[in-house]
Amino acid sequence: MTVRISTVISAVGVLAATVLLVGAVLQYRDGASPLWVVLGGVILLSAALTLVGDVRHSRRRLPGEWRTEEQDAISD
Repeated sequence: MTVRISTVISAVGVLAATVLLVGAVLQYRDGASPLWVVLGGVILLSAALTLVGDVRHSRRRLPGEWRTEEQDAISD
């Protein structure tokens, strides 16, 4: 259950990072420093990589986890 919660939190982080990047681009259009756009891109990349890691971890078979033969065939 904690793996699912971590994945959801990571997905919310990607959403927040996307909003931050959009805001940075809008501020850049109004004359702000381009470093905000770079920073927003780095934060979005970091959040996306964290989400990918959490999704890969959630698909991994945990010790003692019960699965059907169909699910084992799909994961192989």
